[in-house]
Amino acid sequence: VNVDPEIETKTILLKGRKAGTVLHFATATIHFEGAGNVRVRYIPEYLSAETPDLTPDQLVALNIFAREEATAKLKNQKRILDEAKNHSTDQEYRLKQEEYQKLLAYSIMNSPYFNAARLRFAYALTVHRAQGYIGWEQVYADASCCHDNANHSSDSYFRWLYTVTCCSTANIGLLHYPTLNPISNASWQLTPKKISPIVVKPRFYFDPEQSASDKLPVGFDVSNTLFPKIYLTISRLLKGSEWRISDVIQGRPYQQVYELEKNDGSSATVQFSYNKKDETTIQSVRLKPESIDYQTVVSMLSTQPNYQNESIESAANELIQYLSSKGWSTVLVEEKTQYKAFLTFVGVNGHIKLDLNVSGKGLVSSIKVEHVDSEIVLNQFREGLNYVN
Repeated sequence: VNVDPEIETKTILLKGRKAGTVLHFATATIHFEGAGNVRVRYIPEYLSAETPDLTPDQLVALNIFAREEATAKLKNQKRILDEAKNHSTDQEYRLKQEEYQKLLAYSIMNSPYFNAARLRFAYALTVHRAQGYIGWEQVYADASCCHDNANHSSDSYFRWLYTVTCCSTANIGLLHYPTLNPISNASWQLTPKKISPIVVKPRFYFDPEQSASDKLPVGFDVSNTLFPKIYLTISRLLKGSEWRISDVIQGRPYQQVYELEKNDGSSATVQFSYNKKDETTIQSVRLKPESIDYQTVVSMLSTQPNYQNESIESAANELIQYLSSKGWSTVLVEEKTQYKAFLTFVGVNGHIKLDLNVSGKGLVSSIKVEHVDSEIVLNQFREGLNYVN
């Protein structure tokens, strides 16, 4: 199942030897059918030896290590035996001595050093050589790298994995299979270009497609294709709620103002701003009466990002999901090109803006901190990623 990284080293100088005899002891967790997981001490020298043997000196050393351990364990019994030598008859002393020797032998035979497992690697073939064999039901492959490189994102790696599937008639076990997703090989650059308060205006993403049955009010300005998209998206968001569009104020440069009314007479004036790229944000919200919950209205008008490029969408969603698990919520996605996007997240202490760079294959090449509210936010972000400078 796994191997502990720590290795215990024991050395002893045997009589007549110029150099010490060294043995190492490692611990592995092994799964046995019917017994579950068991921790086992084993001898790495035996595992890596050309032949399944230990040298005579290593065998002697094992016995000495086991005897030393057993003697230390039975020191109280040995003290009682030594005291009995002066206060017992010869026959009584011999019986006690025999009993002690049995305990000592039992402790030696049960020593974790004396009984350290003699593990050996199973026989193995390369994946390509194994293709010529027929009838194997269960095959295990080391998936940490393929035959020609260690890049898990290459076509070569997946062609090699396909070859693995030709080596078994039933089951294949992939050992050390890597975590692969659009951000798994990204380089993180966590030194920000700018540290200052970030002001985030909610981005308004409109529906990419409109139904032919959707209708615009009489006299609605359609001189810009953006205007109908905003109107029809708001109509969809309000459908089934207590709110409705009561008026639309058009004609202002780079602005659209919507008057929303509720059944109880309360209202909201929402000002939308857009730029030459048709990127639209909710600029301001005025409420009547002011007691209306501002966040409720903004949440009602909340929309999901509408991506133009699949590679950016895949990479951004993977990053959003990853950072969401660490307590960061997305507040803004700005898709710039098919290779770049800016994503702004908010955590407990503030905002952070990331520069996401994507390759032609949809894999993230780098993630850079573009802008952050404060050093406190930056440190929180670094600690969440277990970042080591």
